[in-house]
Amino acid sequence: MKKLTFILFFLFCVIKIFAQNYPVFESDKKLKKEKSIVYNGFKNEFDFLIAKSETCYWYEKIHFEIIGFKNGTFKKYHLILDKANGKLKTKKIRISKKDKRDYNNLLEELNKKGFFNLTNGSLNIRGRDNGDGTRSEIQISDGHTYVFEIIKDDNYKRLYSYCPEYYLKSFPEMKHRKLFLECLNIFREYW
Repeated sequence: MKKLTFILFFLFCVIKIFAQNYPVFESDKKLKKEKSIVYNGFKNEFDFLIAKSETCYWYEKIHFEIIGFKNGTFKKYHLILDKANGKLKTKKIRISKKDKRDYNNLLEELNKKGFFNLTNGSLNIRGRDNGDGTRSEIQISDGHTYVFEIIKDDNYKRLYSYCPEYYLKSFPEMKHRKLFLECLNIFREYW
């Protein structure tokens, strides 16, 4: 009985040490994840995935930068979607052995910032109330949108912000846009 208890305790400790705790986020029920190229291509390949892309009407191609996690390891992919013909190219990115960064820290840093709790409504406010019954707004045309797609199991979240740098410049009190940009820069450091 002592031996069985010890073995069970040992197995529990090993599982606890090597189990990956991924950030928790609320899945967006309104989005049709089946329309996502990233979701369809990688939903069963990873335990957790975060992808970044930038879209604009004028861009001929959309580049997706993907970091996927599974069993304590990670992989990076670069997808390129040609908007004109719908062709998709996939390229696995080699990770240099000199790259000593712990990619799990990426998730920890984003989680500490509150990235996974952001909402699209707070990321796309285009103005502010001035407190005197008037409102200040700016309208930007032909800008770019940064998009993050997050997948864990069957959960899917898509976060996006239209021209966050420009809106933040005009309305520095937009804390969620500022946080989004900080998280974008964190992702870029690991990419």
